[in-house]
Amino acid sequence: MRWLMAVVVGVALLAATGDAGWAKADSSTLRGQYPWPDGNVGGPCADEFIVFHGLVHWVTHTTVDDTGGLHVTGEINFHDVKGVAETSGTRYRFISVNYIHANFTNGASTYQEQEDTARLISAGPGTT
Repeated sequence: MRWLMAVVVGVALLAATGDAGWAKADSSTLRGQYPWPDGNVGGPCADEFIVFHGLVHWVTHTTVDDTGGLHVTGEINFHDVKGVAETSGTRYRFISVNYIHANFTNGASTYQEQEDTARLISAGPGTT
């Protein structure tokens, strides 16, 4: 999930700075979605891989203040992301919401906080 937030912050930084530079006060909001990236997901608790599909939604709001400080908020959430285990056929729903808030002042300090919540839900083996 951290790579997703890095992408969102990167987009926000590009949108905020652009050709205008750091000294002009401005703000922008961007939003979009993209399909779940191709590939199987596995982990230390799973004996098999799960193939997911669905949409990833994101929104960022960026403000550059009069002193050149950059303030970014962002959210990423999974919409209807579902998966099927390759061997057992067990069905899963992947629910995730990620928030980020960051402040970058013109050389003085940086502050960032991030909250990630993810749930992998299944009815369990032997159910349809």
